[in-house]
Amino acid sequence: MKKVITAVGNEELNKVLKEQKDIKVEAPDIQYQEGIIEALEEYKEIDIVVLNEEIIGELELEDLIRSIVIIKNDVQIILITNEKQSLEGSRNIIKIVSNKTNYVKEVVECITDNVYINQEKATKSEEVKHEKENIIHNLEKVKIQKKKESFKILISIKQKIKSLVSKKKKRNEVISVIGAPGVRKD
Repeated sequence: MKKVITAVGNEELNKVLKEQKDIKVEAPDIQYQEGIIEALEEYKEIDIVVLNEEIIGELELEDLIRSIVIIKNDVQIILITNEKQSLEGSRNIIKIVSNKTNYVKEVVECITDNVYINQEKATKSEEVKHEKENIIHNLEKVKIQKKKESFKILISIKQKIKSLVSKKKKRNEVISVIGAPGVRKD
């Protein structure tokens, strides 16, 4: 049984793969790049990742594929793309499917018929572990940066509200002059 995760941004492929008897879909369709990495860490026995190049995220496609391979060295990738990429030479990409055609049929045929699943478990060297840590660290930086940006927006909104409230307070001030009538300073 081939264990698959999809990161296409469309549930149709996921549903069709679930109907196949020799394919086990491990997770719902993943909508963002960081979710692929989380799924690979959660489901250790994934054989195939079906990946759309347009999936939401901060990483470039090549960096995302490199991250996937670092986390799971023997994973096979089916790439759904709009135009032919120069990534065909990568040993983990087994098929590149055009997004302009009915890719669901091609992906199912590729998984059920032509794919040889490598069952060897590769041992990770120190370099691979270091690269994995770097990628996870970079993803955490992106998350922290997004949190900082939203915090800055909240602070600017708070300052605008304070300035509006202080303007209202200034309008409510009353100046009174006390003294006898008719007396003024010339």
